[in-house]
Amino acid sequence: SMVDTLRLGMKALTLSADKVGGEEEEEPSKFEKWLEKKFGDKVMNAVVAVGGVLGVALAVLLFFFLPAVLFNGLMVLTGDGISGWRSVFEGLLRIVIFVLYIVVISKMPEIDRTFRYHGAEHKTIFCYENDLPLTVENVRKQKRFHPRCGSSFMILMLLLGIIIGFFIPFSNPFLRTFCKLLCLPIVVSIGYELIKLCGKYDNVLTRIIAAPGLWFQRLTVKEPTDKMMEAAIAAMKAVIPENGEDIFDVIARTKDFWDEKTSDPALADKTILVASHGCAVRALLQNVDPDPKNFWRGCVPPNCCVNLVEVKNGKTTLLEEDKVYA
Repeated sequence: SMVDTLRLGMKALTLSADKVGGEEEEEPSKFEKWLEKKFGDKVMNAVVAVGGVLGVALAVLLFFFLPAVLFNGLMVLTGDGISGWRSVFEGLLRIVIFVLYIVVISKMPEIDRTFRYHGAEHKTIFCYENDLPLTVENVRKQKRFHPRCGSSFMILMLLLGIIIGFFIPFSNPFLRTFCKLLCLPIVVSIGYELIKLCGKYDNVLTRIIAAPGLWFQRLTVKEPTDKMMEAAIAAMKAVIPENGEDIFDVIARTKDFWDEKTSDPALADKTILVASHGCAVRALLQNVDPDPKNFWRGCVPPNCCVNLVEVKNGKTTLLEEDKVYA
C-alpha cells in the first residue's frame, strides 16, 4: 500500500509538472533536441527515475547515516557516558533537518503557493465532512489543520523513529542505517494506525499524539486565497457521485437494507457477506455505532478490508474493523 501510494504520488507530481511546464514552453536546446530524437519519451522517464534514486539516497544519507556518524564523533569527544542518548540525539537531529528544510523551501514563491493550496484542500475537506454546502464562504470558515494530514504523519514517523532507535544496538553507521531501513515498514505501519486513531477519536490521548503534527502544519498548511478555495471546491465536486447523494442519504439507504436483513427470521442464524465500496461500508457501520459526525471513523476503509459484525438477540457488536487478511 505504501509503495503504491508513493507510485501514484510520483505519477501525479509528474503530471502536474508537465501541466505547469506546458504553460511556459521554452525553446529546447540542441542537446535536448538530440536526446529527444535519439531516445524519445524514454529520456524523461530516465530523468525521473534517476532523480528518484538520488532523492532517496540523499534522504538516507541525511536522515539515517549522518546522525549516526555525528553522534559517534560526539562520543569520541565526550566519552561513552552519553551512549544512552544516541537515539534521542539522532531523532532530534532528523527533526531539525526536516523542519529547517521545510522552512527554507517555504520561502520559495512556488512552494508557498503549494502550501496555500494545501490549506484550501484541508478547509474543503472539513467543509465536506461537516456536510455543509461547498461554497467559498463555508470553506473559508473551516480549520486549516487536519489530524489526518500527511505532514502530521511525517512528524509522527520521525518521533516513532526515536523509540525504534533504542532497540537497535549497533553503533556502526552502516549497520545502524541498514537496520533502520529494515524497521521503516514497522514505523510506517504504527504511524498509520496512530493517524487513524487521531482522526477517529477526540480525547486527551489523541490530542497529545496529534499535537506535534498539528503544530508542524503551521509550516506546511497556509491560509488560502478565495481563488485557491474555488479550485479545491472544483476538485472535490469532481469526485462526488453524480447522483448527488450526501452522507445522510447513504446512511438512510443502507439502513433500509440493514433493517431488512437483520429483521428477517430466516436469516437469524446465517452469515451474510456484503461486498461494497468504502462509503457504503461506513454507512452500514452507523447501525452498529451511530455517529454521523464521525462517519469515516478516522479513515477511508483500506482496500479488501473486512468488517465483522455480530447481531445476536437484538444486540449488535463490531468484532473486527478494517482488518486486512494477507
